[in-house]
Parts: sequence; structure tokens; C-alpha cells
Amino acid sequence: MRVDVSGHQFVFPTACVCCNGKADTELTVSASKSTGKRVIHTNTNAWDIPFCDRCVEHVKAAEAAVFLAWVLGVLSVVAAGVLWYFLTPFLGIPVGVAGLAGTGFLYNKLMADARAKCGPDCVCVEKAVKYLGWHGPLHKFWITSEDYALAFMVANQKKLVNLSQEATDLLKASGHVPRPSAPRAPRRFKS
Repeated sequence: MRVDVSGHQFVFPTACVCCNGKADTELTVSASKSTGKRVIHTNTNAWDIPFCDRCVEHVKAAEAAVFLAWVLGVLSVVAAGVLWYFLTPFLGIPVGVAGLAGTGFLYNKLMADARAKCGPDCVCVEKAVKYLGWHGPLHKFWITSEDYALAFMVANQKKLVNLSQEATDLLKASGHVPRPSAPRAPRRFKS
């Protein structure tokens, strides 16, 4: 569920964001944006999110599977292109197809191993929180766990903005009344 908050500091509940167990460590989620045309400046914001050691294991295993699949996929395409260009298409195409098929098989195996490391309460095999970015003081998060999303929204209730219907319903079902977020205009004075 997407949760938008406005401010510069937020409270992240101390439970593991994936399994809702006791958090032992943290993982970082970040987003970057670039500005400028001639001189490009890149800003990165990062947040440390609480995780337990077991969930860190399956997250890192899933990240390794994705990285390895990208590397092997690119190498398969490059090898196929080189063989096709320098030797013959009849050799390049089967090598490329076999390389991509092998990459897919290996990726599925590694992701299955990562899923096997998940506990019964884990909500996903990858990071359960994604930082979608920011604009000024507005920060956007995608939180997979409904329990953690609720805890985060309750802890930061005065900073919530742009509540989705799903988030509003979740807050109401838990007994927390979401504050209406009516747009406000600045007061103007003439002298």
C-alpha cells in the first residue's frame, strides 16, 4: 500500500517490516533524483528500515538472484551477438536462446531458495518497503505489509497526506480516525 507522509523525520515502528517480528537490524531503502542540464546534481535520500535477521537473509538472497540473472542475461545476449556477427547466425541464435533459458532456470531456482528462507509470517521475499521518492517535504513509501503500514501510519498520523481509500479504510477498521486533509491556501496580507 502506498503511504505518503510530509515532513523531514518519521517514526518507523521497531517491528520487522516483513514478518512483524522483533527487529534485530536495518536495511536501507533509497531513491535518487537528478537536477540540472549542464551541471547535473544528484540527490539521494535513504531511510533505514527495521528488519529481523531471518528476513535480511531472504532479502539478500533475492537481491543476489536478481543481480545474477541480469548479469547472465546480458552476457548471453552479448555472446549471441558476437557469435552471430563474427561467425554465423545459426550459432549465435541457439547460444543466445540457451543462455537466456539457463538464466531463467537459474533465476527461478535461486528465487525458490530465497523463498525457502522466508518464515511463515513473511509478506514477500524482497524488501517489504520501497522508497518511491520525494518532492520537497512529501515522501512516498510502498509498504507491502498491511500490519506495518498501519503501525507506520498511526505513528506518523499527523504527517499523513494523500490518503488512499485503502489506507483510510485500514485506519478506520483499526479504530483510528484519519484526519481529513483539506487543501489550505496561504493567508495573504496587503500593506
